[in-house]
Amino acid sequence: MKYIKGNLSNSEKIVKKIELSKLGLIAPYTWAVVSILMLLLSFPIGVVITIFTTYKFLRFYSIEQAITNKKVIKKSGIISRNIDEIRLAKTETVEFNQTILGRIFNYGNVSVTGTGNSKVVFEFVSSPRVLKNH
Repeated sequence: MKYIKGNLSNSEKIVKKIELSKLGLIAPYTWAVVSILMLLLSFPIGVVITIFTTYKFLRFYSIEQAITNKKVIKKSGIISRNIDEIRLAKTETVEFNQTILGRIFNYGNVSVTGTGNSKVVFEFVSSPRVLKNH
């Protein structure tokens, strides 16, 4: 939350910090196992997969998502930075999507659509239905 806390206006405060579900790490952990196996079997391919796996972990941990009393905001990116914001007054719809595993383990993505073409997608959200109704 370092970025979001550092960029709030004077009268703005965080209402809800959107926690990432640890189940979003299933793919990076799977790639970690594959990279270890490939390092043992074929070093050059294993190095490439290890770099890819490291990127996946860093990408997951670089995501910051929150709702303030004025807007919804998402920060992502490792080297480059992507900031998505929608003012609460401009919010039109809130939707959530879950895969089969997401339904079983209660995680998913929540999409907030604003006026025009603006959209913020909160990824790997624990209890997305609760967030949608927030």
